[in-house]
Amino acid sequence: MTTLKYLNPAIAFLLELCMLAAYGYWGFTMNAPLYLKWIVGLCAPAIIVGLWAYFAAPNSTTRLDQPWLTLFQFVVFAGAATALYKAGQPLLAIILFGVWVICTFLAIAWKQ
Repeated sequence: MTTLKYLNPAIAFLLELCMLAAYGYWGFTMNAPLYLKWIVGLCAPAIIVGLWAYFAAPNSTTRLDQPWLTLFQFVVFAGAATALYKAGQPLLAIILFGVWVICTFLAIAWKQ
């Protein structure tokens, strides 16, 4: 149990990277002209990085307090799961969102 408690922040970070990859994957696989795929595939993750850095990064001076932080994370991860689903990856969408729910529940329970 102690090992999982110490691994949970690392898992949360890996989930954040997967979430960004999901937005990029969605952008590059959407049914649109090539130039639009490139714009959305690169800009969607960049916008999410900016929002995450401002509202959710651990060292951000503008980090949201609970429960707003969890609500913000929910919206961002639900969007990533929806993006994966729309890109034809429903199983990955379920896995991403499910692991996020478990990781977030444990982080709140352990006050991380």
